[in-house]
Amino acid sequence: PEGQEDWLNYSRRPKRTVLEVLHDFHKSTSKLTIEIIFELFCTIKPRSFSIASSCLTSRGTRIDILVAVVKYYSKLKKPRLGLASNWLKCLRVGDKVYGW
Repeated sequence: PEGQEDWLNYSRRPKRTVLEVLHDFHKSTSKLTIEIIFELFCTIKPRSFSIASSCLTSRGTRIDILVAVVKYYSKLKKPRLGLASNWLKCLRVGDKVYGW
């Protein structure tokens, strides 16, 4: 379709965030309704992490998980942090995390 290559080159290939796009088109952001803004920010997908603890030592009351903290630079040389892995990194010993 027409304009698809431009869209890919501007947004998808450099992995621009929604906030970066809004910043680039700041004169248009005042026209956005709250409903449209919530449509732009979709819910995050569930993440899978490896359980690193033995059920024999924790009696089923706790688990240790193995997480690779995601941190890289986009093609635009902007730092990117993994949302879930960096959130987990900021937790303290004893914090409760609920999962399924």
